[in-house]
Order: sequence, then structure tokens, then C-alpha cells
Amino acid sequence: MSTQSKKTVRRLAAALMILMMVITLWPSSFRVDAATQGAPVATAKINAESGAVLRKKASTKSKKVKLLKNNTTVTIQKEVFTKKKSTKASTRWYYVIAGKKKGYVRSDLIDSITYGTVQGKTTAALNYRKGASTKATKVGTLDKGSTVSVVLNANLKGNGTQWYKIEQNGEYNFVSASYVKLTGAAEPTVAAAPAAPAAPVAAPANTTVVAAAAPQITTTVAALPEKPVINTSNVSYPTTIIEGMGFGLKGTITCDRNIDSAVFGIIDAAGNWLYQETRTVNQPTFSIAKVDAAIKFGTLGVGEYTYRGDVYVQGKAYTCVSYKFTVKKGTGGERMTSTAIALAWPCGTAKGTYGKKPTDAYKVALDQVYPEHNKWGKGAKTGASCDVFVGTVCRFSGLDPEMPRTVKTIWKHLQSHPEKWVKVPYSYKESELRSGDIIIYEPTSGTKHVLIYLNVGGKGYCAEASYPSGYYGYINTKTSKLFKSSNKKKFEVYRSVAE
Repeated sequence: MSTQSKKTVRRLAAALMILMMVITLWPSSFRVDAATQGAPVATAKINAESGAVLRKKASTKSKKVKLLKNNTTVTIQKEVFTKKKSTKASTRWYYVIAGKKKGYVRSDLIDSITYGTVQGKTTAALNYRKGASTKATKVGTLDKGSTVSVVLNANLKGNGTQWYKIEQNGEYNFVSASYVKLTGAAEPTVAAAPAAPAAPVAAPANTTVVAAAAPQITTTVAALPEKPVINTSNVSYPTTIIEGMGFGLKGTITCDRNIDSAVFGIIDAAGNWLYQETRTVNQPTFSIAKVDAAIKFGTLGVGEYTYRGDVYVQGKAYTCVSYKFTVKKGTGGERMTSTAIALAWPCGTAKGTYGKKPTDAYKVALDQVYPEHNKWGKGAKTGASCDVFVGTVCRFSGLDPEMPRTVKTIWKHLQSHPEKWVKVPYSYKESELRSGDIIIYEPTSGTKHVLIYLNVGGKGYCAEASYPSGYYGYINTKTSKLFKSSNKKKFEVYRSVAE
């Protein structure tokens, strides 16, 4: 090697050593890890028995990325609202990471959310709202300098303005990120680069250059308060229901620590538990819908009751739900209507759902009123048959515990029991029908069919099931087919005489 080449190599080695020293000694406050900026992420699980579609954008019309199986664990990066004012589940999406895939999942398909927390301070008086938009409902105002617990990033779809989701005494609201300075994590500051040495300095012989150890970061976690913070959201509860009427329970209980177990049930006027269902939880969130099928409102007699729910946290019981309600005697039509609604899939349910299985309430009722149903043929034994659905409603409502199955047999039963059912004159006009009427007919082509007519809020619906289509009890708005006399050979309407 020539003398000139040796000098070049020594210069390169010295320059490289200086560069390593500069990188090593550069202030750590200048090196910013993007993952530490803004709000923390959250973890959650998919809560949809048939799975949840991960989509490219926050829209049900967006391209499907992947179908996530029920109970799949995901990491939530941010919450996205698709409407300025609405905070309904259908207008809220989460941007999540699931394995190597990223995309959006609708909020009502996600449960068991565990948030991290970063503390911050407001830099001005700041409104907090129900959604990530200045058009969302205002909840209150924070004073300048208020401490807030930030749990997630959020924004309005199509709007680049960043918002923070904050936690306040177990409730979650949203504030503009422009007026919150995060204090719970290191604030990045840009320091001036150190001046380069006047001339390269060669390292002494037999000297090893060692990179400086990275500074240790200590995270201080605030101690939890002695009493747990428990919050309820979207809780449904009865006020007055008709005897024989079912009621769908829903809602979410969240806590700032793990819930050991939950106990939900009904208490009578004397203080006795009539139903008491216990579920092991072992996480900070509990969905009340998990006890819905086991608590049978439809079996209650006339009287006063209390619907109550307790959660156990660290061995202690805390009542989080307690509502008084009344069960009253209803007319036959009211009882048929309320029971059909309680057992069927709601109007608007996708065909892929009501064509796959019955509701939990329908399964419970079917087991109770037709204990021999597992011996029936395909479709009928699982409830996917029009006669089985109508018979289950009649029996479970208490109006006709002897209602048989098969359309032909039901038809004869209705005709031969005037003490229970009366035939109604009908000329294919919806105004002649009442909610809870049984409609039974034979088309000019096809098989006989039976269904229950419903009228809710002045609008007509059909509650029915079908075989061999394989559709379980569901509610739809296709009442127009009932008013076409041209395609009917026989058509009769029967009404309960119970008052």
C-alpha cells in the first residue's frame, strides 16, 4: 500500500471514530422515538361470534383486509368518528393492528379494551365532548392547567385535526389535542449539535471506543385509589313490561382494575332473588349481554321487581346496576308482540346472522316449551321453521301452552279453539290488522306459511321463520306480500281473545 493510501485510510478511520462519538454523545432528548409521541395505544379483543371484518378504511363499503376471528387480540392505535355529531357504534371505528395486518374495525365489534394512560395539562380553558368534533355534544369545560388522563388518539374521518380520548372518573370524553400538553412522557427538545473538533484526533494505540450506555428511563405508575372506579355505559333496563314479555339486557361495566366476577338477576318485592346469574370476569370490562339469555323476564308474574347487578372487585361487592320495574297484565296482542320481539333477531339484522342460528332467547324458549324438539326433522328441531317460531311465541307468552306444530295442525288448532283465538275478517288491507295477529295462508304456488304481524310505532313488520330457507326467527318490513290477494289460495287472520 502506498503512503498516500495509508494516509487516506487513517483519515477515514479517524472520521468514522468521530462520527461514532458524536452519535453516542448526542443528547438523548434529540432522538425521538415516534412510538412514544401522543396518546398511548390500547389492547382489546374482537367480540363477534362470526368474526369482524378488518377494512382498509372506516366504512362498511371499504375493501376487506381480513376477517378477524372472535376473541382475536388487537392493538388499537386510534378512534375514528365518521359523523360530526353522532357517537353511535355504527359511526365509530378503531384503527387497529392485528398481527401483520392493519385497518379499521367498527367499535361495536370490539370489547375488553384495556387503555394505557399518559398525563397531560390543558393550555387553555377547554371543552370536552362526546366525540372528536366541535359539533359533538359538549359535556363540560376544563379550566386552564387542568390535569387530564389521555388514553387514545382520535380524529374525525377526513379531518386532520388531532383529538385525545380522555378518562374522567370512569367516563370517556374527547378534547382537542391542540390545547393539551402531555406531561407524563418526556417532551422532545431539539438541542444544538456539539461543535466538531478543530482537527481529527487519532485514537491512542490499543484503545477501544465504547458507546455510552443509554440513559435509563424510569416510569412511575400512580397508585390506584383504595375504592375502585366503576362505570356503566349503554345499559338497557325495563320500566314497565307486559306479563310474558321478554327483555334484552345489554350494557358494559368498566373498572380501573380487574373485575373478579359479576352477579346479575331479578329481586322480587320481598327481597328474594328470583334469578341470580354469576359470571367469572377476570378483566376490567364486562358485557351484561352475557347473562341475557339466563335471566327470564318473560316468566315473571304481575308485580314489582328490581333488576340488579353487582360486580366483585378484590373480594368486595359493588352494586353498579339497580332499577325497579313493573310487570303488568297485557292484552293477547301485546303479549304476542312483546314475546315475538324478544325472541326474534331485530329488524335490520343481516341475513348471514338470522340464517345461521337462533337468538339465545329463542333457544332458551324453544327448550322450555318444546322439550322434545331435538327429535324433530332438520330445520324444525333448531327453530328454523315458521310453525315452530309461531308455536314457541304462543306457548312462551303463556297465551296458548298447547299450540301444536306444523302449519296444517296450527291452522286446525286456531279454528277449533274459539275460547283462545278468533278469526278476523280480512280483505287484504293492513288497517284491518292488529299487532300480534297470526296470519296463516297458502299461496297459489309453494307451501303454506304462518307468521306474526307486528305494528310498532305505526309501522308494520313481519315476525317469522322459514324452512327450507333455514331462516330462524327474524323481523322484517316485507309486509307488502301480505296484501296481494292474487297469489293466495287461502288466507286467514286469527287474533287472541285474551284481554
